[in-house]
Formats: sequence, C-alpha cells, structure tokens
Amino acid sequence: PKATMAVLDLFCAVLPTIAIILTCLACPYTKVEESFNIQAIHDLLYHRSNLSAYDHHEFPGVVPRTFLGALPLAVLASPFTTILPKNLMQIAVRLVLGLSVSICQAMFARAIQQAFSPAESRWYNALSAVQFHFNFYASRPLPNTFALALVLLAYSAMLKRRWSLFTTIIAFAVPIFRAELVALAGPLFLWALVARRLTFSRMLSVGIPAGALAIGLSVLVDSYFWQRLLWPEGEVLYFNTILNKSKDWGTQPFFWYFYSVLPKALTISLPLSALGFVVEPRVRAPVGCVLAFVALYSLLPHKELRFIIYSFPILTMAAAHGAVWLWGFPSERLRPLARLGLLGLLGLGVAFTVLSTVVSHHNYPGGVALHHVMTHCEPQCGTAANPASLHVCNLAAQGGVTRFGEIQPHLSVSKLEQWSEQTTQANFTWLIAESQDQQMYSSTHTTIATFPAFESIQVSKTWPFVSVKMRSTLVAMMLAKSN
Repeated sequence: PKATMAVLDLFCAVLPTIAIILTCLACPYTKVEESFNIQAIHDLLYHRSNLSAYDHHEFPGVVPRTFLGALPLAVLASPFTTILPKNLMQIAVRLVLGLSVSICQAMFARAIQQAFSPAESRWYNALSAVQFHFNFYASRPLPNTFALALVLLAYSAMLKRRWSLFTTIIAFAVPIFRAELVALAGPLFLWALVARRLTFSRMLSVGIPAGALAIGLSVLVDSYFWQRLLWPEGEVLYFNTILNKSKDWGTQPFFWYFYSVLPKALTISLPLSALGFVVEPRVRAPVGCVLAFVALYSLLPHKELRFIIYSFPILTMAAAHGAVWLWGFPSERLRPLARLGLLGLLGLGVAFTVLSTVVSHHNYPGGVALHHVMTHCEPQCGTAANPASLHVCNLAAQGGVTRFGEIQPHLSVSKLEQWSEQTTQANFTWLIAESQDQQMYSSTHTTIATFPAFESIQVSKTWPFVSVKMRSTLVAMMLAKSN
C-alpha cells in the first residue's frame, strides 16, 4: 500500500540523521586534527572581533587553515550561546555540522531516487546509517567534512546530469577546503567528457570563474583572520603534495586504502557494492571513477581514512543496487533465503556500528579529564583576586581538550610543552598528566582522579561475548596544601 511505503520511505530517510546525532552525542569530544576549526569556532562565538585572543595566533599549527568552514558554522550556532553553557556549545556546533551534512546526504538520496527508484534510495539510507566512520566524521569540524558536504551536493547534481552545477561546486570546494578533490573530480570530468555530457569549453568557462571566486574569497577572509596575506589551501597543497611533508605523520603501503580502509569503513556495503557493480550497469562509471580517485590518492604515502571519505557515498549507492537485487532475487524459491541473508548483513552492520561507537566513546580521556577538573575543582577553582591554573599534558591536549571545556572563569588552562626553571609543575594548581608521570609529580600534587582509555577488544565465551579493555591513561592532580 502507498501509505505503508510512504512511512517506510520516511523511516529510512531519517535513519542517517539519527545515526549522525547519536554518534555525535556518544563521542562529544574532538581530537588534535580537529583543533584548528573547533578552536576557531569557539573564538568566533566568544571573542568575536578581538582577534588578539584567538587561539590560532598562539597555536598556528604546521600549516594555516581556512576560516570559511568555521565561520558559517559559528553563525548558525550563535543563537544557542544565549541558552547553552560553553561546554554544551561544542556539542551544539558539532550537531549543526552533522545536520548540515545530513541534509546534503538527504539531497543525494533524493537524487538516487529520481535517477533510479525509491527502493535504491531506501537501501542507500539504511546502509549509510550503519556506516560508523561516515557518521562519525559527519559532525567532525575537519576540512574533509566541510568538503564532504559540498561533494554530496555535487554528486546530486551529477545524478541529475546538471554537470555545470557539478563543476561549479567542485571548483568552489577544491581551493577552499581540500585540493585533493582534484583527484576525485578528474576521473568524473573525464567520464562526463567522454560520454558527451559536458564539453571541455563549458567545463572551463564554469570552473575557472568559480575557482577564482573561491580563491579570492579565501584570501580575503583568511588574510583578515590570520593577519597576513595568504591562501591557506595553497599552502597546504604545497606542504603536503609538493614538499610531501605529510609523510612525517606516518606512511602506509600503496594498497592500504583498498585492503584496510574500504572494508573497515563500508563493512557490509563493500560486498553489496561489488554485487551492485555487476548487476547495475549504470553505476559502473561512477564507481570506477571513485576507485580511480582512491588509487590516485594512494600515491601519497601518508594515508588516513578521512582522506577518501568522498568515495563512500558512491560505493554505498552501488551497494544499494546490490541490496535491491538481492531483495528481489530472481529465483522465487531462493528469494526468502536471500532476504534473510540481507537482513542478517544489516544486523552485522548494526553490531559493528555499536561496537565502534563504544570504542570511540572511550578514546577521549583528555576531554573527560578536563570536564572532571572543571566541575570538581572546589575549593580550588580560583577567584578574581586569587586565580587558579591548570596544566594539560600533550596527550590530554590531543585527546579532547578544547577551549569550549574551559568553563571556570578564574581557572586558566596552559598547554606548555616543556618545563623550565621559571615554570614548573609547582606553578599550577591543577595538573592533567599522563599516568606514567604520576609518581614524578607526587611530591607537589595529590592525585584526585584517574581516566582510562580504550586499549583493546576482548572476546569471551559468555554474554555479552565482546567487551572493551581499558588502560590507565591520564590522572588529575591537585596542588598539595603544603605547597
């Protein structure tokens, strides 16, 4: 019945949004790679035009990043500053980002429905909801996530054969957020040119002005915030690609994306995407293009999952075709078995997503420790006349500590990386230190709390069969009264 199918469509449509929201709430803290944007959003919300107080002047990072992702997020989240405390504003900001990505994903799902059928759209939404890594990154304030939202809009335009719009979006996203999108756009443009869906002259006449506008906008905005003339993504491209400095953060083998990242990120969608590639000719070209992108990006030795996240929607679209084919299996006698197997795969996807969420929840001891100190610091929270101070170790700073967590007005936070004769641990009222350094600080500070983090997954023969093993990571210590 039409009414039943309408309810099913609505249920499937909201699943990715629910998954993104739940993942964000389960993992509310951020890590070091997100630090520039989350601190920038904080400064835009709370320091506004006082640029001298902005965090990036003290901690500029290895390369400058654009404010064009943080700025619209701060604008959208700003009304909540009147009703939410600062620590909850971090979650609000991330939810605004996650919902923005979710809207773009819904537009892509709608384009799938228009290009193919409602069945493919339903399965795309269902499969997306059990892809932990996509939902995890959807609310992370990273350049990759800002780019992902635009890529989803570009994919929607592609399925609607609006190639001029596709060109405009890609040409705008590349020079602002991630220059690596050239490796994604290249195969897709080549396909469009060969299939005569786009002319070379049209591509240039649309792409060049859009790209020039994007560069101009970035230079204008970012030069203001950085207080020097610059184009951030240009410097990032030079640093990562020309100088190949990104390899200093670790390298992986050429095929790592194929044998590790795609299976881990797509989980049950990976075999279904292979099936969809076989049974649906219309997805072969876009799937081939994103796989070419992954291969091209594999040439860079430094690799991270988020670098190829733009390939996931297209591969999931192919997986949706595979799921539709299995659901309507050609053999009526075997069709119930095929459907049962498909539902079993979906159940495995849910289980993996839940387990991954639990693991990630325990991966931010720095954020947990900062929140504990800020909410349990009495009577050492400081006053206007006698302020208190907190030193945060490097491990904690990389694992969840942000300016949003600094909710005590008279308790300042320092991320000083080395002690000196003038500044030692005795200068700080509070310490968040690594557990292994606890003994070293015990002469001046008393341990108040310990904060474990994820170590490994343990499998047992009894319920619940799988558990998370924790290890001692950080301690919160308070200055002893004798000091």
